[in-house]
Amino acid sequence: MQRTTQLRASLLLVATVFAGNARADLCTDIKAKVQEGDVLFTEITAGLFEKVARVSGGWAAHTGIAFRDTGGNWVVAESTTPISRISPLCSFTSNNPNHHMAVGRLKRGLSISDISSMKRVAMSHQRIPYDIYFDYDNESKTYCSKFVHTVFEEALGVRLGKIQTLGEIVKNYEASPNYNPQDIEFFAKHYGGTIPAEQRAVTPHAVYADTQLEIIFENR
Repeated sequence: MQRTTQLRASLLLVATVFAGNARADLCTDIKAKVQEGDVLFTEITAGLFEKVARVSGGWAAHTGIAFRDTGGNWVVAESTTPISRISPLCSFTSNNPNHHMAVGRLKRGLSISDISSMKRVAMSHQRIPYDIYFDYDNESKTYCSKFVHTVFEEALGVRLGKIQTLGEIVKNYEASPNYNPQDIEFFAKHYGGTIPAEQRAVTPHAVYADTQLEIIFENR
């Protein structure tokens, strides 16, 4: 029994070290490729956000924008719970247990002036409460893909990600081979009994799939 316990502890330690090294390697890989203004996408494999990704037709469940801070360190401007914030890049990558990530870059390119404008807009949208109902038209709250969409639109006049109604998103999901009625039941409960079909949203997958972006890194 003691040997079994020791073996399990050793295996757990090895797994923990391996996972830590994998996260560090992923952060290093992304730092070597990323440019300011790039859009980062990450997968979440549990709970509400996993279902958001699946119902919207993709794998990306969270997104943010890469910048350098005043000290030259890589950071990510993001909307997350409980409020929008600036996070270290390696913290952003370490939150993904399966290390599935992608980096998108605006095909038209970004000037120094563009990046300055994006930083200014991103900072103006800090500390905004997170919207767990993903309402694009709620002016007092935001969420990850709306945050990214807003920064690009206000700073550059570029609209990343198609805005859809929840009714359109559900209809597309019901016609997909991955359709699971339990997901719709989950969201009906999430919205208090009925999914508001006319509510508008922009999803992480919609931003990821936008043809204005070139995916310059993806490790799936």
